[in-house]
Amino acid sequence: MNILQVTRLTTSMLLQRLPSAEPTVEAAIAYNLVDLALTAPRSSFCDIIKAFSAINRSANPDDPRFSNNMVRNLQLVAFKYFHLFFKVLAAQTRLAQELNKRPELYETYLVELLSLFADKGVAIQNLKIANHHIKVCAFSRAVGR
Repeated sequence: MNILQVTRLTTSMLLQRLPSAEPTVEAAIAYNLVDLALTAPRSSFCDIIKAFSAINRSANPDDPRFSNNMVRNLQLVAFKYFHLFFKVLAAQTRLAQELNKRPELYETYLVELLSLFADKGVAIQNLKIANHHIKVCAFSRAVGR
């Protein structure tokens, strides 16, 4: 087994473990996934940033994509999930700060971030349509976490 295969396997195992780990383990996984993303093959880099974005997208329990999940009604699990979101947000920020080590991945990272921002904008718009009596700034805070 070569180093690229080991990196892909490690990345896959960590991404599977991330949502179900204890809070301290979550933080360590998210932090170390950044290190892996900065050295891993492009496919693993893409898997990592897509996983970070998926967690970021799902962080708002008012988002319709989140409402089908049983977690919505379990406050303890939702609380844990929000902690994971903040750890992933910190990891995304760290990755952005250190991405100069892999300039060939700038475009890939930017496209993923733009997709995430667009999805957040659509979520704000949908919430505004469903709750037209509430000001947009309240939606921005709710969705923009």
